[in-house]
Amino acid sequence: MSKTPLVVGAKVAVTGLLLYFVLRDVALAEMAARLAELSFWPLIAAAGMIGLQSLVVVTWRWEKILGAIDRAVAPWRLVGVVVIALFFNQVLPSTVGGDGMRMWLLRRRGRPLGAAVRSVIIDRLLGLLGLLVLTLIGALGLVWRHPESVPVWSAMAVALGGIVVIAGAPLLLRLSGWLPFAALRRHLGTIAAEVEILWRDKALLAQLIGASVLGHLFLCLAVWFTALAIGIACPLFETLAVLPAVLLAASLPVSIAGWGVREGGMVVGLGLLGVATGDAALVSIFFGLLQLAFGAAGGLAWLLQRSPRPAADEALDVSAGLASAAPAAEADRK
Repeated sequence: MSKTPLVVGAKVAVTGLLLYFVLRDVALAEMAARLAELSFWPLIAAAGMIGLQSLVVVTWRWEKILGAIDRAVAPWRLVGVVVIALFFNQVLPSTVGGDGMRMWLLRRRGRPLGAAVRSVIIDRLLGLLGLLVLTLIGALGLVWRHPESVPVWSAMAVALGGIVVIAGAPLLLRLSGWLPFAALRRHLGTIAAEVEILWRDKALLAQLIGASVLGHLFLCLAVWFTALAIGIACPLFETLAVLPAVLLAASLPVSIAGWGVREGGMVVGLGLLGVATGDAALVSIFFGLLQLAFGAAGGLAWLLQRSPRPAADEALDVSAGLASAAPAAEADRK
């Protein structure tokens, strides 16, 4: 029996349980009142921040990675792929679906499938590295105000450990010789060599990490603008310090598109700043809805592209192959 339905079912259950525990004290009347007082311009600013991260930063970073390990692809050809991937990131149980779509659509645009797969994996790795760096900076900024806070110290420890692991990624990938599948060993060895190329090019690496940090900072600003839009006041700099750890927790593959985990993280993180539980949960919900709106735009782009169905089917085949190989390789998905 395939494990996929069990994994999906478990993630649906975790998402539902987490949302229940976080939202059980949130009154629908309060949510309706917030909607009635919705401020237009902060909401537009929040959407703009999400767009900058999801489209501009990710597209630019991916283009630079492709140029370093294979051959550059024009950004205008990549941005459509990134938009479509947003849809699959939102509607599937993990980002593997969106990543699979990116790989397949890049293959359709003339790049070798191997290079497409490796470029997305490396892009994920660098995206995670940027988030870990921002989480560490935020935790260092908070620890002097909350020296006894377990969440703050935990975020700092996780960020430091993650940075060390990713910095040693080429070595870890080269230690995969014990794996039983020759093809998997070969691909991991190739990824290790390509990561080493990026690691040696200090100028390019600094640009890629800087772009990743900036992209996640845009997402944090999007959350802050979302709070403003629904009338919830959050101190700017403290909010920017707290949110990277929340986004890091939401990236864990234990729920659907981070729902539930993100809400719980917002309650804990914004709670350090004095934001009420219900208000923190509402900020997270409205932010999630904005991301869903971008996902819907990606779904429309997918439907309007030429021959979308075969591409989707084969992209999901790529995703299934990645999902089955990931446990054996102990690979970090982000």
